[in-house]
Amino acid sequence: MVRGGWVCVGGRAGNKPTLAEKAAITAACGAFITDVLKPRFLPSVRPSEFNYPIAIHGKWHGNKYRLPTTVRTRRQSQGGHCDGPQDRCLVL
Repeated sequence: MVRGGWVCVGGRAGNKPTLAEKAAITAACGAFITDVLKPRFLPSVRPSEFNYPIAIHGKWHGNKYRLPTTVRTRRQSQGGHCDGPQDRCLVL
């Protein structure tokens, strides 16, 4: 008897919101970001020795709404930008 193995489960995305629901979710999350998250976590951008957040925004990823954070690295805060092949702009 063979144990284990890969089995195709199919689409596990679940129920996708309609366009009207997406618009309502986007508006509610946008207000939440503006009214709660930015004042609480980004009252001012404070450069430090380590990576620090400079922006919080929302975006759709499939049927889920995510809140990624844009982070500035120490090298970027010293005047460098993401223009070299070894550099990365971080979005968490």
